[in-house]
Amino acid sequence: MPIHHHLLLLVYLILLLSVIAIQTLAAYPCIEVEREALLTFKASISDGIRHSLSSWDEAQDCCRWRGVVCDNTTTHNILELNLGNPFDWYSQHINWTDYALSGLTTLDLSDNWQFNTTLPHWLWNLTDLSYLNLEDSQFHGKIPNALGNFTSLTYLYLGYNNLEGPLPKSIGKLCNLRGIDLSYLGIGGDIRELVEMLGCKWNNMEEIILSSNNLQGNLSNWLEEMPNLKHLDLNNNFLVGPVSLEIGSLQNLNFLDLSSNFLHGVISEAHFANLTKLNQLQLSSNSLIISVDRSWNPPFQLISLALGSGRVGPQFPAWLRWQRQINEVDLYNTSITSTLPHWLWSLPISPLPSLPDGLSFLDLSNNFISGPLPKLLLTSITYLSLSNNSISGSIPSSICEPTILEVLDLSTNHLSGELPRCWLQGSWLFMMDLSNNNITGEIPPSMGSLTSLQSLDLNRNNLYGELPSELQHCKNLFLLDLGNNNFSGNIPIWIGEKLLNLRYLQLCSNMFDGNIPPQLAQLTALQVLDLSSNKLFGSIPRSFGNFTEMMISSSVRNDNEYFSWVIDIDIFTYMDKLLLAMDLSGNNLSGVIPEEIGVLRQLNSLNLSKNHLIGRIPEKIFDILFLESLDLSSNELSGRIRSGNQLDTLNDPSIYIGNAYLCGPPTSKNCSGDTAASNSTSNYANGSETSMWWLYLGTGVGFVAGFWGVYAVLLFHGTWSGSEYE
Repeated sequence: MPIHHHLLLLVYLILLLSVIAIQTLAAYPCIEVEREALLTFKASISDGIRHSLSSWDEAQDCCRWRGVVCDNTTTHNILELNLGNPFDWYSQHINWTDYALSGLTTLDLSDNWQFNTTLPHWLWNLTDLSYLNLEDSQFHGKIPNALGNFTSLTYLYLGYNNLEGPLPKSIGKLCNLRGIDLSYLGIGGDIRELVEMLGCKWNNMEEIILSSNNLQGNLSNWLEEMPNLKHLDLNNNFLVGPVSLEIGSLQNLNFLDLSSNFLHGVISEAHFANLTKLNQLQLSSNSLIISVDRSWNPPFQLISLALGSGRVGPQFPAWLRWQRQINEVDLYNTSITSTLPHWLWSLPISPLPSLPDGLSFLDLSNNFISGPLPKLLLTSITYLSLSNNSISGSIPSSICEPTILEVLDLSTNHLSGELPRCWLQGSWLFMMDLSNNNITGEIPPSMGSLTSLQSLDLNRNNLYGELPSELQHCKNLFLLDLGNNNFSGNIPIWIGEKLLNLRYLQLCSNMFDGNIPPQLAQLTALQVLDLSSNKLFGSIPRSFGNFTEMMISSSVRNDNEYFSWVIDIDIFTYMDKLLLAMDLSGNNLSGVIPEEIGVLRQLNSLNLSKNHLIGRIPEKIFDILFLESLDLSSNELSGRIRSGNQLDTLNDPSIYIGNAYLCGPPTSKNCSGDTAASNSTSNYANGSETSMWWLYLGTGVGFVAGFWGVYAVLLFHGTWSGSEYE
């Protein structure tokens, strides 16, 4: 028989065997009891908007279901359940038949943050598990001693839940572990005792994440026991002492985060001598001194570096010139001065470094950098903060060039000249802070092309003129701070009609005149309104009772909603209550205080002082439940000050000073009987009058600074926590 016939026969036999194999496998669908267990599990949770378990159809082989991996042999046992993010579930009780999936080796339920249940009892029967990931799924309660049943476990991720300590001693039986995440579990005690409690010599340990606990102690005499460690995250604990030289023995280390502890002492070249694989280094928020020779050439290539609030200066770290892959640099508050090496210049007179092509995050804030800004080539950078330095000169027009820049913070410097007039559509910029400088001129109409802008802060400059109507195209603005400038003209009506997402509006200390436009009341999401120290006249609009956010309870209002909305980060745990405030003081307002103001029952601060308001204080003003600061001084108010109400807690006569016809406590003037009688029976619906004083507490500057600081932390956290170690 010719050779080619033999080859054809061989190919035919191979195809035949393949068909038989496929038919054989098809004849053995997943085991029925395991299939029923998965259907029971599905019934116990509410599938999210993604309908992530829609493939779990009773008519189909469960080995074909999404997230299910079966043994390839004829047994078809289910080996893996990969049900982590992006699944979206809600459940208060997870259930499936005990022991039904006892052969499971991998279980991933991570990032299903609405589980809100205790660890299910059936979990501890899965003794063949080698990988268990329950991170960030809102599990709560204690970790039972049954954790020790998982003697085959190599990776255990329980972090970012509400589980309670202490850890069971049985964790010492998990001698095969290579990775563990116990972050955000409130674990206390000495870190070395925790390591000793684990019992086994963790020679194979590759990943340890114990961040955001209450661990104490130091880094000495235990790190050397883990020579294979690749990822070490101990940030946000209470560790003290110097960074041990033992860290240099971890030759496989590629991720090191010791930030936000109480470490001190000197970091030298010796700490990094053998760390050739290190690519992410975070030592911020300690009291460390980075002291290396100017000629040092590191053995590693970093992707991310964070040394904030350590001592790096007075000069820029020369060794950064060798970091060709770095894309995130955080050197805020590191005592860097203007004495900088030549290789850092992009222009000979520039105080700033030449930026690597891939740099996406640069924070050099709170240093002593001086000199003018260079021609910034921001082709890849998304976050740039040079705030709180001594940078001078004008803002280069190169800042307008199309880039992917999202955050620009040049606040609190000595910048002068006019704002660039070259802004183009298509910019990604959504946060700009140029406050506390010496910038002059008018706001250029081209800034209206920044339609992605969500926060604009130009406070404390020397800007003047009327607000350009083109700004109404910035419809995504939630924060607009133009206070402490020399703007003039009427407050534009389009602010209330077009910028409907505004939550923070500060126009104080300018030269705006005319009536307050009642259209501002269309800003139903507004939480801070400051029109103080202008030349406004006329009456306070009665429509100001329509500020919805100032009415609703904080239990209903999500005080940090605007953060996640602006930053567009899915998981955002930072909580901060924004002051609910209204300041109309220091104007020429007249007439009565609208009774509608009293509807804003959630106001924390109200200031109507230094106007020409007349009449009695509206009845409802006294019922604002959360008022912490009030100023009605220097008006022409009259009548008795009502007692036995929320304002009794503000027992300060200065609140009412300068109103000659007000009487009753806390003022020293007694009311006559007629005044008291008329005050007690008065119908305030036809125009009660007051004037008020409140402490504004510098909300604008503090809010914006805090906001951008949080964004920087999140951007780092989002990048680093998602990084995989090699």
